[in-house]
Amino acid sequence: MSAQLDFDDEMSDDVFYERLNAMLDAFACDDFAKARKIAGGLKLPPKLAMQRRSYMSKEDILALGYDMSLVEAKYGKGWYEAPRTVE
Repeated sequence: MSAQLDFDDEMSDDVFYERLNAMLDAFACDDFAKARKIAGGLKLPPKLAMQRRSYMSKEDILALGYDMSLVEAKYGKGWYEAPRTVE
């Protein structure tokens, strides 16, 4: 993995998916501590959180360990119940 894991407030889709792939690689290597560290530092993009509501429960999304601060900043603490439109 070439990207440094410095968890910025905003990141491009490319950087997000690069880090997501790093997390999946860690899972594949049974390095669960590393996978949790990567997931816990990823700020889930609001658009992705809203898309996931169509096939995941709120509890399942939160259980992934993402940082939800960007989602909550955009939609509030009740983001899961927000209108189902995505910008």
